[in-house]
Amino acid sequence: LIDGYDPEGRAGVLDTEPFYQACRSRLSDDGLCGFNLLGWNKSFQGSVERIRSAFDGRVAVFPSCDSGNTIAFATGGNPVDVSLDDMRARATQLKKETRLDLLPTISRIQFSYPLPDGHLRI
Repeated sequence: LIDGYDPEGRAGVLDTEPFYQACRSRLSDDGLCGFNLLGWNKSFQGSVERIRSAFDGRVAVFPSCDSGNTIAFATGGNPVDVSLDDMRARATQLKKETRLDLLPTISRIQFSYPLPDGHLRI
């Protein structure tokens, strides 16, 4: 998980295509990289495009939360294919174990991200 913004919302060299390519090169075939982006930042769309380019388009950009943070997940290896039902089951288990509640996030994904056949595919 990459979160490289400074207090002024600047990511510097962490928001360049060479950096994203370096991240990809270090992933295993089953690896998944998560990038915290600021959805309200004027460079947001450019960041998404640089990630898309570095990962050959294999990116899912989740909807932003109230703070404006947006997570983009990318992979260059084996395909990711997870059902909405499986995400909910995992989120429910995580909430029981840690009290971290990702169920609202899954609902936001369902309503704002295309999920053909109820599956997230990257």
